[in-house]
Amino acid sequence: MNSQISVVIPCFNRVDWIGEAIASAYGQSHPPAEVIVVDDGSTDGSWELLQHLRQSRFPQLRILCHEGRINCGENVSRAVGVAAARGAFIAFLDSDDLFESDKLEQQLRAFQLYPSLVLCHTGIRVIGDRSKADFFEASLSGSPQIPYFLRSQRDYLKRCRICISSALVRSDALRKIPFAFIPAAMGFPDHLCWCLLAAEGPFLFLPQPLTLYRVHAASHTSSLSVYGENLSAPDYFARSLKYRYATLEFLLVLLVRSQSWPHGLRVLAAVLENLRLLLIAYLWDPAPDPCDRRGSHTVPVNGVVRAILIPFRLVRTLRSALARLPQARAHDPAASP
Repeated sequence: MNSQISVVIPCFNRVDWIGEAIASAYGQSHPPAEVIVVDDGSTDGSWELLQHLRQSRFPQLRILCHEGRINCGENVSRAVGVAAARGAFIAFLDSDDLFESDKLEQQLRAFQLYPSLVLCHTGIRVIGDRSKADFFEASLSGSPQIPYFLRSQRDYLKRCRICISSALVRSDALRKIPFAFIPAAMGFPDHLCWCLLAAEGPFLFLPQPLTLYRVHAASHTSSLSVYGENLSAPDYFARSLKYRYATLEFLLVLLVRSQSWPHGLRVLAAVLENLRLLLIAYLWDPAPDPCDRRGSHTVPVNGVVRAILIPFRLVRTLRSALARLPQARAHDPAASP
């Protein structure tokens, strides 16, 4: 079994953490074949630090950037790293996260035990802002600890249980899916990648916290989360809407990129359900009572909105029925939609 691993690290303005991330990749009990850092137009000294680290500590470090060192976004940077990777497996690592020393070794052992796997992900331990540790550690856990098909999980379109820094993926499977260069303004590119990759085969979850996930104010996840935040009602409303719009974008891109019509129907039902939730959200006026985070005053429902919401109830019933189909067929790999 070819066990070569390429670690791909996108980096944008992470001068305080990128050195530690690279060190954790090279410090594995099963060392990777290569570590590739794709600088995404950093302006805080990260680019200069990367050059220094290659000269002083990591002579084999591969450093890439976009033409003209422009900022293209983390998903495009990951795609550049994947295209340049030479390993049979690709491990993603965000530039503010870390690997435990035996992470890659344990994941390779899982691939040897289950040759049909396309992805293996692990539990996480939060570093940085520990005030949100319980939430994130629980959110990024709970997947089956035996090979499973992601699309057999009833809530896989609603929540992502896979931390991107915890994932080890077969590179040939990853290159089969159209995840790169997705025109997304605010969505979840990692969740989208896993939902597309699910068509290629089963995943496996290792519950050990082998990935150190850094939570901080500047992270994309924190910008969408409302957990543990002392927000006023209008701010809570705005943050919730941002999350809802990001979810809608994720579902629309997944609908366009999905290559299976049964899966496309399931995603379409989720799109309509998300639109229903957006309409309901706008029927809440957060202004009258700032002490009530959920609000107690609602806007009167006009006839047009009422007419739209009624058929959406039928869509919810259809979506629930479609969600049960993969569960009955989860034992058959060819049945995964």
